[in-house]
Amino acid sequence: PNATDAATGIGAGVGTVITFDAGAVQVVFEGVVPTEQEATRTGNAIGQGIAQTLARQNARTAVRTR
Repeated sequence: PNATDAATGIGAGVGTVITFDAGAVQVVFEGVVPTEQEATRTGNAIGQGIAQTLARQNARTAVRTR
């Protein structure tokens, strides 16, 4: 299992495979540039939101990156 499997309970290398190509998820900050900590927190929240959405849809996923 990978980190996503452990955090969300989905995946385990079976079921639907979802691949996000480079640039598939983009975040634009307007105004004040965020600190590294704020940007990291935002990225983590986005990743968790994607994982939770997939879990709610009862999708079994193997998440991989290129």
